[in-house]
Amino acid sequence: MPLAREEKEVSGNECDDSTGTFSEDVSAYVLVACGHASSDGKITVEMTYEGDPAVISYLLTKAQDSLGGS
Repeated sequence: MPLAREEKEVSGNECDDSTGTFSEDVSAYVLVACGHASSDGKITVEMTYEGDPAVISYLLTKAQDSLGGS
């Protein structure tokens, strides 16, 4: 049974989670997601990745650079 999708605007730093987000020729991806912070300030972070390890490393390095966290 397909999940209902919520319509939302996507800002420049978000990706649209529709099924058409990734093209068929994607060689690697990294997805980082987190929940809401708990009352004691802790947050659960999950990372999923697939593909060539060198490409994944490059993606993570470029993401860190773009956030200013060298």
